Amino acid sequence: MKPDATIFIPTKNAGPEFRIVLKKICDQQEKNIEIIILDSGSTDETLEIARSFPVKLHEIKPVEFGHGKTRNLALEYAKADFIVFLSQDAIPFDEFWLSCLLRNFDDLEVVGVFSRQIPRQNSKEVQRFFYQYYFPNKKIIRPQSEFNSSQNRFFSNVSSCIRKDVLQKYPFDETILTSEDQDWAMRVIQLGFKTFYEPDSLVIHSHDHNLKQALFSFKWVNSIY
Repeated sequence: MKPDATIFIPTKNAGPEFRIVLKKICDQQEKNIEIIILDSGSTDETLEIARSFPVKLHEIKPVEFGHGKTRNLALEYAKADFIVFLSQDAIPFDEFWLSCLLRNFDDLEVVGVFSRQIPRQNSKEVQRFFYQYYFPNKKIIRPQSEFNSSQNRFFSNVSSCIRKDVLQKYPFDETILTSEDQDWAMRVIQLGFKTFYEPDSLVIHSHDHNLKQALFSFKWVNSIY
């Protein structure tokens, strides 16, 4: 039976917490899914953890990794019409993480949906501020006329879902080093499509950054192409 969604996770040395990520995926309300892991040279327990779950594991050499390039490989492996991209350190908050992403595609103009990110309990106050600002608890459909161009293209592959047929026509740019998700969102919006921010789809994800590092991490939100 064709899966309702393909969950695609690029990994490299994901660490012991990766077991929690996969357990949370398997506990989702949505059961008709496939999980694809694409590893680029892990030397820790990542591969062992992956093989202990019902996943399809593929491996590439470290030099073959690229944020856009690696995620475009999902098009070769995914069987579902919807591809969910998840970072190896993003933990689904509850069993409704996936279903809350998928429910927004009833609108055929919506081609991509991304989740709300909440910081880890032990995260610094500066991290909490930035995550509350950029990931508010309200639904947002883009484009919106009151947003500037950078805000309209805000999109995050830390946890997102994209229509496979649209990604086939408009894949991630493999020539840019990072922010492939922002670039993709900008292009599809310019083509007349919509993206959706779904705050009910939650992942726990943050890094232990100081103020300078946090400002650098989020600078692309207000950058201009």
